[in-house]
Amino acid sequence: MSVVWIDVGFQNCYVVVARSGGIETIANEYSDRCTPACVSLTRKNHVIGNAAKSQIITNAKNTVHGFKRYHGRAFDDPFIQADSYISI
Repeated sequence: MSVVWIDVGFQNCYVVVARSGGIETIANEYSDRCTPACVSLTRKNHVIGNAAKSQIITNAKNTVHGFKRYHGRAFDDPFIQADSYISI
């Protein structure tokens, strides 16, 4: 039996598989063992990870990173609304 563990951190995400032979951190499509915790929306689609991180400057209005700090908060929470890029 295998067990999959997904760690969504403040800056990075990891996927780990525990098998009978040991524990392995899975590499992403860039051969990195960690993936940036970042999401970017474009006109045609959405991208995550490294592709989204590369858009932080060019598509800042539609790119979110460090979103773990928002967990457990309502959208109308003053802390959330203080971030201008997600304000109503």
